[in-house]
Formats: sequence, structure tokens, C-alpha cells
Amino acid sequence: MTTDSRGIVLYRGPSQITGAPIVAIATGLQAARRHSRQGVNAKTGAMVQVYILAGGRNPVAAHASGRDAAVCGDCPHRAGSCYVRLDRGPLQVWRAYQRGRYSRVSLQTARAALAGLPVRLGAYGDPAAVPLHVWETALGQAGSHTGYTHQWRTCDPGLARWCMASCDSQAEAGQAQAAGWRTFTVVPKGATVPGQLALLCPASEEGGRKLHCVDCRACDGTAGGRHSQVWIPAHGVAHKVAAFARLVQIDRSRVGHVALV
Repeated sequence: MTTDSRGIVLYRGPSQITGAPIVAIATGLQAARRHSRQGVNAKTGAMVQVYILAGGRNPVAAHASGRDAAVCGDCPHRAGSCYVRLDRGPLQVWRAYQRGRYSRVSLQTARAALAGLPVRLGAYGDPAAVPLHVWETALGQAGSHTGYTHQWRTCDPGLARWCMASCDSQAEAGQAQAAGWRTFTVVPKGATVPGQLALLCPASEEGGRKLHCVDCRACDGTAGGRHSQVWIPAHGVAHKVAAFARLVQIDRSRVGHVALV
């Protein structure tokens, strides 16, 4: 088996959030290398997708038991508004991992395998669960990267180079920016975000789906020297969008003016 035939295990060890066992698996290396548009994520395009999974149980069971805290931390979307379908990508990757279909490689080998490729940190799971040195080494020669963390208040601040702070309100975005993070903020459906630094995600429906993430590359933390603060309306299946609305306790009289910058 070659290191990019099906995927590679980047990390297996304790979560940096809870200390419980986790595994981080990079998948889709061949598709990313070929710039394939078939069988890849419709929003991101052909990027290497890193899944960060709790050890011991499949993602659906881990969520039901609360063990997903090892890879999701205190993310408020665990309550039902997360757009990720656990029974799809995460579960498929978990099952393939259990069958031994992913190579366990050294970080230097991973670095070589990912060289020149676009990498999405956390197709599922928070990158803060993985030790920072893993990202620093494995992504050292990557062509580009995107990533998001809800743990920006408590994680290693060095992760700001690789990830955006995931925010769910004006107050959170302001706090994260003041702490040196670039932000990616989900806003209620119908809201608009004023400000010169506010960039509507061009891969979103509202942004006209002008670019895939692999082509946009704006959500790369501070590594690229960008200053924009990215936002996107709540997305996913209807009941999850509704759950987000309840989560942020929308003041209906103010929808349409959500200031982030």
C-alpha cells in the first residue's frame, strides 16, 4: 500500500482537549493530487480531508455517549446544529480505519505525502485536539490549508497560524480578533455583515458559489497574511439551521445587521 492510496494516519494519541484517545486521518490524497472534481466535497473541492475521531467508539456512538468531547471540545454545535453528518463521512472513515485501510506513517513521511496538496484540517473534529507540532510538521510543505477551531480561547495560540477562530456571535468574533485570531463566523439566515474586512464565503450559496475552498484559500488562519474576517449564513439541513437559530437566540428585530468587524 502506498502512503496516498487510501489515506494516512497523522496522529494517534491523547486529545489535547480532554486527554482521551483520538486519531487524525488524512483522506483523499489521490483526488487532491489529481485535482479531481468527481466524488469530492461539493463545497471544498478536491482537498485532502482530515478527520479527527474519538478512539474506542464510532462517531455516532461517541456523540451519543458524550465521548465526542475529545474531538469537539465545548463546541456548542454538539447540541444539534453541527452541519456534519456523522453517519456519512466520519462513520465511513472510522469503519475504514477499523479495517486497517489507512497507513500509519511518520510525520516526516506525512509531510512528504502532503507536499504541494491543499489540506482541510477537520472535515470532522476540532484541529485543537491534535498536538500543534503534528500540524506544523505534517503541513510544512502543503500547498495550502484551511481550518477552524471553536477552542480558540483555550488552545495553543500557535494554532492561529493554521486555523480560523470559529465564532457564533458578534461578541465572540470581536474577542477572537482582539486575541490575534482571524475569524470565521456563522450568522443567522438573512443577516448581513457590514465592514470593510467582512468577506462573505464565496463557496456559499449566498456568495454565489463562485469558488471552491480549494481555490479560495481565505480560511488559512494568519499564515497567508490576510486580514479579512470571513462569514457565512447558517447552512446544512433545515433542522440544523433551525437549531443554530435557537442556539444564538436570534433577536428577530435585529436580523439583517450583525456587525462582526
